[in-house]
Amino acid sequence: GIAPEVAGAGQRLLDGKAKGQPIATAAEAMSEIVTAVAGELVRLQRSAPPLGLVQVARYLNPGNSSAPVLLALLLDLRGREEAALQVLRSVPADDPLASQARDSQVRILTKLKRLDEALALANAAARAPGATFADQARLGETLAAMKRFDEAAAAFQRAIDLAQAAPRRDNLWSLYLLRASALEEGNRWTEARATLQQGLVLAPEQPLLLNFLG
Repeated sequence: GIAPEVAGAGQRLLDGKAKGQPIATAAEAMSEIVTAVAGELVRLQRSAPPLGLVQVARYLNPGNSSAPVLLALLLDLRGREEAALQVLRSVPADDPLASQARDSQVRILTKLKRLDEALALANAAARAPGATFADQARLGETLAAMKRFDEAAAAFQRAIDLAQAAPRRDNLWSLYLLRASALEEGNRWTEARATLQQGLVLAPEQPLLLNFLG
């Protein structure tokens, strides 16, 4: 996809500066396998949330950041938001999955109406050196949840500007949709319509864009 961490990880690998998670021991390999099995159980939704399996994966390899990200998702689904936030804070800032962990933190904090905390986290990521379009979009969504629609629209525009330089732009239309929504909520319909039309240039048959414009 166009996830910025994917492109960044690929470039680091080519530059010989990979910061991924090498699998060098049997325990690390088993951790990956157990995490994958747990993820499939979640996807199939044919059993109780596999909290125990994910905890085993974390025990086998504490450096496997996929496990805490998945565990936090499961805890959140079971209404244990504080526990989920605590798990997500264990993911280091330079981890390949740090962006996903931040997304989950901001989403949970927003759901809990702890909007100032969500904004502080999203703002810090958006202002950090090397911030990506995902960081700007996360900030835009947080500002929109706070009904600060003009600021949200500006953040989504920054996200669009950064995303236009991404290797793949398959889902760039979604950023135009988010910006248009913020503009419309801020009573700036003329700009919202123009933004939707920009998105339709990229995805002329996208039903969400067409529905919003309609």
